[in-house]
Amino acid sequence: DWSSDVCSSDLTLPEKPYGDNNGNLIGSSLGIGVIDPRLAPLANRGGRTASHALYADSPAIDAGRIDVLTEVKTDQRGEPFVRDFGNGPDIGSFETQTLDPRFFMVNTVADELNHNSDHISLREAIVFSAGSEGAEVIRFDPIIFATPQTIQLSRGALRIHDSLQIVGPSNERLTLDGQSQDRVLDIAAPEVDVTLHKLNITGGQTSDGPGGGIRFASNGTLSIKEVTLTANGTAGMNGGGGGLFVDGGRLELTEGLIAHNATEGKDAGGGGILIRSANAVIIDSQIRDNQTLGDREI
Repeated sequence: DWSSDVCSSDLTLPEKPYGDNNGNLIGSSLGIGVIDPRLAPLANRGGRTASHALYADSPAIDAGRIDVLTEVKTDQRGEPFVRDFGNGPDIGSFETQTLDPRFFMVNTVADELNHNSDHISLREAIVFSAGSEGAEVIRFDPIIFATPQTIQLSRGALRIHDSLQIVGPSNERLTLDGQSQDRVLDIAAPEVDVTLHKLNITGGQTSDGPGGGIRFASNGTLSIKEVTLTANGTAGMNGGGGGLFVDGGRLELTEGLIAHNATEGKDAGGGGILIRSANAVIIDSQIRDNQTLGDREI
């Protein structure tokens, strides 16, 4: 960030904590001091490399120079993420922006991540959502998903870092299958609100901690409505919550079915659901025929 042959105790830079005409943020010990750019944790937010998003109160937003971007059309992530959105480019490699809704319409059952904007997989839609400002709504093409379809996950768990909604056509017409390779949904972020509606989650299996079907570790709210969690499981020490694990925040389960899930191992409680340090509201739902094979009964 800084290179100089000058060595002088009298060398000072004028403090500019809100961005100057050259797109610089400069702090000093005499004023505000170290500038906090307000960066979100490193995560996959589109493109082929992980990136830091900017929080809404980041001083880097719209503080860059547009005149130096004549040849630069995208940010670090490449298409479809433009380099200048809003009232000017952001400082840094990440541009805060809102993507077109077509990037959140799933139109293939393939579990791919090739950034092809013509074919949007569920995994790609989740990544696009993480890179788009606001809580996006992911939907499914009504023609392709007019008949029962299964998305077989071949690239591991679907990881969610930001607030979003996944709205399926129905739990009879959309199944997410972990193929016994990993948990299906892994939602781990300080504070995110996630809604899951009208889908079936099955085949989630993990020996990496709790939550075979879904792991929710956040201070936000997980809202599940008309969702079926079946045939998911965990194995190993502390591997509770065969179908669903909730740690922190709030769970809202409405018209759901959690059945035929299992846990196995020491302190592996909650064959169907394991809830820790969270509030839960369960309405018109069935939790049955789940199994715990371990030395702890819950």
